[in-house]
Amino acid sequence: MRLPRPADDPGTIPGFGARQSGSRVPALLAAFLATSLVCGALVAGLFLPAVGATGSFTRDAIGFYNSIPADLEDLPLPEGSTLYARDGKTPIAVFYDENRVVTSLNRVAPVMQQAVVAIEDARFYDHGGVDPKGLVRALVSNELNDGQVQGASTLTQQYVKNMLLESALSQGDKAAAAAATERKSSRKIREIRMAIELEKTLPKQAILEGYLNIAQFGQNNYGVEAASQYFFGITAAKLNLAQAALLAGIVQTPESYNPFRFPKAATARRSMVLDRMAELGMITEAQRAAADKAPLPTKPKVAKAGCITAGSAAYFCQYALKMLLTDARYAVLGKTEAQRESAIRRGGYKIITTMDAPLQKAATEKLMKKTPAGDPSNVISSAVTVEPGTGQVLTIAQSTVFSPVDGEGTELNFGVDKFYGGAAGFQVGSTFKPFTLATWLRKGKGLFTSVTGDQKWWQGRDFSACGEPLGTPRFEVNNSEGSGPPSISVMQATFDSVNLAYMDMASRLDMCDITKTAESLGVHLASTPTAAVADCYKNGTPVPGKLPTECPSIVLGSLGISPLTMASAYATFAAEGTYCPPTPVLSILDRSGKAQSLGATKCVPGAIPADVARGVVYAGKRVFTEGTAIGKGIRWPAGGKTGTTDNSVRTWFVGYTKQRTTAVVVADPEDYGGRYPGGKTLNGRKIGGTFYGRVYGATIAAPLWQQIMTVAMDGLPREDWPTPPSKMLEGSGIKVVDVVGRSIGEATGILQGQGFKVRVGRPTSSFLGPDRVAKTSPPAGGRLEKGSTIVISPGDGSQPPPGNGGFPEGGGGGFPVGNNGNGNGNNGNGRGNNGNGNNGNG
Repeated sequence: MRLPRPADDPGTIPGFGARQSGSRVPALLAAFLATSLVCGALVAGLFLPAVGATGSFTRDAIGFYNSIPADLEDLPLPEGSTLYARDGKTPIAVFYDENRVVTSLNRVAPVMQQAVVAIEDARFYDHGGVDPKGLVRALVSNELNDGQVQGASTLTQQYVKNMLLESALSQGDKAAAAAATERKSSRKIREIRMAIELEKTLPKQAILEGYLNIAQFGQNNYGVEAASQYFFGITAAKLNLAQAALLAGIVQTPESYNPFRFPKAATARRSMVLDRMAELGMITEAQRAAADKAPLPTKPKVAKAGCITAGSAAYFCQYALKMLLTDARYAVLGKTEAQRESAIRRGGYKIITTMDAPLQKAATEKLMKKTPAGDPSNVISSAVTVEPGTGQVLTIAQSTVFSPVDGEGTELNFGVDKFYGGAAGFQVGSTFKPFTLATWLRKGKGLFTSVTGDQKWWQGRDFSACGEPLGTPRFEVNNSEGSGPPSISVMQATFDSVNLAYMDMASRLDMCDITKTAESLGVHLASTPTAAVADCYKNGTPVPGKLPTECPSIVLGSLGISPLTMASAYATFAAEGTYCPPTPVLSILDRSGKAQSLGATKCVPGAIPADVARGVVYAGKRVFTEGTAIGKGIRWPAGGKTGTTDNSVRTWFVGYTKQRTTAVVVADPEDYGGRYPGGKTLNGRKIGGTFYGRVYGATIAAPLWQQIMTVAMDGLPREDWPTPPSKMLEGSGIKVVDVVGRSIGEATGILQGQGFKVRVGRPTSSFLGPDRVAKTSPPAGGRLEKGSTIVISPGDGSQPPPGNGGFPEGGGGGFPVGNNGNGNGNNGNGRGNNGNGNNGNG
């Protein structure tokens, strides 16, 4: 602590008379004279044991004394730092090396001040930092000899000693720490010199305040405030006589007088303090006797520290602490991780985090209800909420108990990367698809462009990475959610989560472009690549900070990514293309309340074009109205995406509003144990008391998202996104001509001439026969990428003709009436008569 330096006299302390302003001079003079005498003896003992204190030697002693540094460095006392929620009022956790709460003297009970003066330095108000009587007595009684020293220390000297020790510890100087406590006369002389100089500048009350804040009371409790709370569960201001006497007695040898371990010794020591106080007239005999009979405390009130004390906020706390120790934005705490840890544990900072305390509590409760901690299913859920446009992390919730003890919980934070105390991440399934969609739109392709939705078998050469075809062997793809028609719009493929359609989209893009889009949104692996993932890098060599590009399976979410990373990436869509790296800290205040300078969170406007982000959101909103999470939306405009990995081993929902983004994952953490090749399915299990047959992203994860986001959005206005450009909505590619009614061969030739592949599908119910096209997928007028497959379905002749010879009115739509089906009669719409329109040629 930085001690006050008032100009006026400290005044009185209960039990002592007022001091006269002139009394300090003779006291200091007496101290100097006594010290001169002692220093001569000490120096003689150190350097010239066989020489007496001659005149020349006395001069040497005085010179030696004057050469000792006299100024005591004015350092603040070590004090723990506290993490607070974003409101700046709700504490999350405290971190300290020494449990100390620095407090002013006027917040310490007067009886406590009396007790410590009585037992440690009864002449404290009469001497000038050194007690001449005590020193002389120590010398005469041979307490100072052979280079050893003990006893005779005043409160001022003890304060100096402790400050020197704390200074050394704060700087990590082991040699200085040892010198501050060694039992040698050289150390004693240094303390004497500094104590005398200190008394010239500080009033007695300030020195007493410093002593009461720095004194050690055992069990890592420093200062009278922490001690009062530890032993009695009260503040230092509320201490009574018996309690004050016990604490004052403990200071001499904290471990020996610990009342919980050595009650007899503690009682005897307390009696000694009470006797001394009565002898000095501070208390009456009746007060002494009553206090002497008071019971000792029986159970300590241990001040817990660290994230383990943070309850439902423990996983957020763990992440925030690791960020403070390692992220460049918090370099104000120190250059190295060790320096920052020391600053947090000893610097007395008030660290205001981004955590929304009510939301954190609510999210944890909702996760615990769906997937309870300790549930026989062993299924866990994790949820992370961030703020789009700022990167502020509002919650990191998890349905487990934070504990380092196996069987009681886990310290693994499933919401973050392994570096921040997390696991290996989770395969994200279809929640990766929006990154492919963003790449698709960025290339000028449309949401209503149709792609192939039913091709199951693929080969590496169907895909490219950085312009080169892949060498992946032939592989099969299936859909986890949704259906796969022969032709499907990109829009429907997104909200229905059609894997086969997304593989077709990826085949028309470059894998390097897809991964670059994801990386621009902050997407990265949650841990070091496994051997299987390493094989997906070019030449099998992982590149730090880069996603692999050589495996088309990543488009369907085969990579292990953390919920925090996914929430931050989706927040970029919500923020219309602005990516902000996650941050858990709003501000750091020093012990005086001064805000420290932090590095800025460097958001990236235009990480993807705003129109591209709006296009992704446009499709994501349909997920709630007609897609895989229908009915799981909230009252505010929102978009999102479900995710389900192979065999429902991991299920996800990641969704957003303009103001909040939340990622939820549900999985079995035993997946990390290696006992279940490919992971342990969630299907057919009883989870949280409910039996689930088939589990998808919309089964557990999406309802959890809905519940958490309803709380997260409470009180926030409805905000929506602009509609994406019409060109993006119209679609891109080649417009499919109408070939219905034409022969199979003719229709095939026409469509192949447009650049499409043609596949003849199963016959469909129609009045047309098997030699004619009754339907195409996609239908005429739709837009399709060149090289896409169009399925033509012949008729089966099962239906009666619609009348007038069997053809509908007009010859349009591919019927051979008139010119390309448009008869000359009636503006090309002849009334069909066996295919011949009025005044038209077939």
